[in-house]
Amino acid sequence: LNVDASAPSFVPASFDAVLASFVVYLLADPGATLARWRDMLRPSGLLAFTWVIAEDPRWEAVYAAVDEFVPDGQEGWNAFRRRHGWTSAGHAEALLGGFRDVRTVVEPVTTRYQSPEHWWESSWTQAPALAWRHIPAGRRDQARDVAFRILEGLRDGDGSIARVRMVCYTLARRAPSGAGG
Repeated sequence: LNVDASAPSFVPASFDAVLASFVVYLLADPGATLARWRDMLRPSGLLAFTWVIAEDPRWEAVYAAVDEFVPDGQEGWNAFRRRHGWTSAGHAEALLGGFRDVRTVVEPVTTRYQSPEHWWESSWTQAPALAWRHIPAGRRDQARDVAFRILEGLRDGDGSIARVRMVCYTLARRAPSGAGG
């Protein structure tokens, strides 16, 4: 099943829950997407989604180093994240018209990479790839090598590299038909 997350074509009121992990805040129009997802839910259906409110500050230099290889006219990951990122729970919750029992929990989440190579490989399956896919193939090894030099300074005693981000878990229930948000 291949469905556009921002414009799903499901029958209204056909789901008890809609779950999304680290995607809503990256979409072009999160408010419109959340409204579409609300319409897919049955009354009192659950919406739950995760998003990053703050990146590990130790990693800013790593992302900036790779972003230097993104061609002019294209946005690097740090700029993309700042433009799309939400800065408070209130920002996300304000987009949830037609929902009730809205709440957001914020917790630190640690991702541990066994090596710089482990991080690099996983980065290409995650959000940074939205920006880094514009790096010319012939320059990606150079971008990787610059990032690896920085990551060497972030290694823990066991050689692994920890990245701690503040992650938000937002939950809401669709308001019953005819009820206000």
